[in-house]
Amino acid sequence: MYDVIVIGGGPGGSIAAKRCARYGLRTLLLEKKRLPRDKVCTGMVMGIWAHTLIPYGFDRHMRPVWKDGCMVPRLHKALIENSFRPALHKVLLVGDAAGLIFPITYEGIGPALKSGFLATEAIIEASKTKRTAADIYLEKLRPVLDIMKKLYFLSNDLEQTAKKDVTAFPKAIKKAYEETLRTD
Repeated sequence: MYDVIVIGGGPGGSIAAKRCARYGLRTLLLEKKRLPRDKVCTGMVMGIWAHTLIPYGFDRHMRPVWKDGCMVPRLHKALIENSFRPALHKVLLVGDAAGLIFPITYEGIGPALKSGFLATEAIIEASKTKRTAADIYLEKLRPVLDIMKKLYFLSNDLEQTAKKDVTAFPKAIKKAYEETLRTD
């Protein structure tokens, strides 16, 4: 019998499983692919997200080994409008499964790791209280979703700029990227 079963050994799932096990919860991590494996993504943690992960043992001096593209679930609007909720009862979705990929840069590693940490905190808190892990997780996830909302509207503004005045687009995209790097 397990206290926690984590399905998916990506960045968010791995960190959630590791932290739950460290806390003493009987944890099972299920991954369909053999590990280690290549992560089909850029693998970069951008902006303030990199600094928020240092207390958890991440080295800010590490450099990405290679870059490529990702397939992105486009759930930004559904998450912002609360028509898609990444948690229900004892099921908590983190990272890509939760649609936590930022508009504009499509950075997902930072939000995946952050959501893995938040899911673990919610599970631990729920084990000590009468609240559900889902309710706690959604509450803790709110600041991440607020950032996503801000960047979603900024990406819509970028799209409008591109349609109205293509010569203004390079300056607008530079400003948007700078804004995503300042996001905390």
